[in-house]
Amino acid sequence: MPLIVVVFFVPVFYTLLFGAVYVQNSVTHIPLVILDEDQTNMSRTLVRLYSDSQKFTIVKQTQTSEEMEAVLHEGRAVAALAIPRDFQKDIRMGDQPSVGFMVRSANNVFGNVAMLESWEINRNFSVAVGKKLIEGLNMLPDAALAGVYPVQIGVRVLGNPTGGFPDFILTGLSANGTQIALMITLTPLLHLLMKRRRWEAGQGLRVFLAFVLAFLIMALGALLLSLFLAECVYAVPMRGSWLALTALSASFLVFVIGVLCLFSVLSPDPVMAAQLPLFYIMPSILYSGITWPQQSMSAGAAFYADLMPMRYFAGPLRSLMLYGETPALGSTCGQMLFYGIICLLIAGAFFIWRWRRYWRQQPAMEAGRAS
Repeated sequence: MPLIVVVFFVPVFYTLLFGAVYVQNSVTHIPLVILDEDQTNMSRTLVRLYSDSQKFTIVKQTQTSEEMEAVLHEGRAVAALAIPRDFQKDIRMGDQPSVGFMVRSANNVFGNVAMLESWEINRNFSVAVGKKLIEGLNMLPDAALAGVYPVQIGVRVLGNPTGGFPDFILTGLSANGTQIALMITLTPLLHLLMKRRRWEAGQGLRVFLAFVLAFLIMALGALLLSLFLAECVYAVPMRGSWLALTALSASFLVFVIGVLCLFSVLSPDPVMAAQLPLFYIMPSILYSGITWPQQSMSAGAAFYADLMPMRYFAGPLRSLMLYGETPALGSTCGQMLFYGIICLLIAGAFFIWRWRRYWRQQPAMEAGRAS
């Protein structure tokens, strides 16, 4: 398969494949089991609020706590709501009944979404019930609402207001796909290039630079195409300028190509040249800050993350696309270019040295075979 097809295919495939996983944008219809032991107007109102929420789908209403727990433990439901007896009576008496909410949180996405939505529903229900109770004391509706909910907090989420997963993670997966495409093509090919043929003095350096430039152009086109598809197909917003995005992407790829060239020229054979970068490239999706913020990493993990190109690219990329700008864009690009050029200089020196060493040994090896 031509190299250009591989370099373009993998990032685009990653973008379309993972974008299809997150096409729903946010988690909805979490299976919910209900135990309503009170069976009153207030308990039914609370159940209806959960039923009306898009985040939950009621799969069963049980009669006993044992049956509810069995449904939960068997995996037929992810969350469970238990309304106790005397729920309505306790509210009217001024007591605080305890409503139980349980979540199977083997998958944290389900757990977090279910807990946040449950908290929102219960808060709205409590405010509505409190307002009705205070209105019963001959207080006007507005005054009753102010009495039960004295502070109204306005919340505004910037960048990704819906909490959509494509906006959150898809661009990072596109960048990771580009890294993988370069790893499986560039590293073995560069190693083979050292032993392919003799060059005249100075020609080896020109070949190395032409090789790097060709892969940089191909990879940059593939990455920008992937980000364009993320915007067009999966509606990931692009609020920044494409010029800034191109500069950021090119700096990132210089860093990636420099590191991969270094792995390639230091490897003993083409197979190892393709395999060694796995230990470096594959963890970068976790250490880049795409899913887990670097501020919450241990000192050792943060140091390891600082050695990876994705650490400098993923966050600014997401910020540029979602907010239209990214802080310290120039210094970030400068850092990646600096590290990438250092790696390329070292890799180029080793490339020429190993090429010369290999072709010096060739006459002796051929003479040994002849004798």
